[in-house]
Amino acid sequence: MLEKNGQKVASLSSIRFKIGEKEEKNMLKMTMPGRLKLQKFLKQAVKAGCKYAVLEITSEGIKQFRHKFIDFDAAVFTNLTREHIEAHKGFENYRKAKGKLFKSLEKSPKKDSPPTFKLWQSLWGVTKSKKVGGKFAVLNIDDPNFEYFDSLFSGKKYFYGIKNPKAEITPEKIG
Repeated sequence: MLEKNGQKVASLSSIRFKIGEKEEKNMLKMTMPGRLKLQKFLKQAVKAGCKYAVLEITSEGIKQFRHKFIDFDAAVFTNLTREHIEAHKGFENYRKAKGKLFKSLEKSPKKDSPPTFKLWQSLWGVTKSKKVGGKFAVLNIDDPNFEYFDSLFSGKKYFYGIKNPKAEITPEKIG
């Protein structure tokens, strides 16, 4: 969505590494690389003129502190599944590991270059006149763990969902 709105973006996921137009398949056999590789990736993104980096942050990566030394501007909660429970020795430990991302966001210094409200409108159809600026969280209001993640961050939040009428971002608004 950022790219479709003319932004130069870096992204890192289990599928690929991308910096601007340059893309390569993720051959690491892990979603989130170690801290050194991750920092090198972010440095290359900045040198290439990317204004935004979209990173897939995993519970296993958080458990191994791979997210340390990244000052997050935003965090998105999609859902929790029972997929990774064994690695965390229980669902509550898994949820807490994911929650550390939002605690990192809470502690992260405020940034001066967040997306503008106009960009939010064009990306997601957000129409409520919230002040846009600084760090923010995007949360799945339909997920049973929503309240837990909502409690971890006190800044600006955007809620998305299909069922809950309090959702600001819905499939209809994205169009």
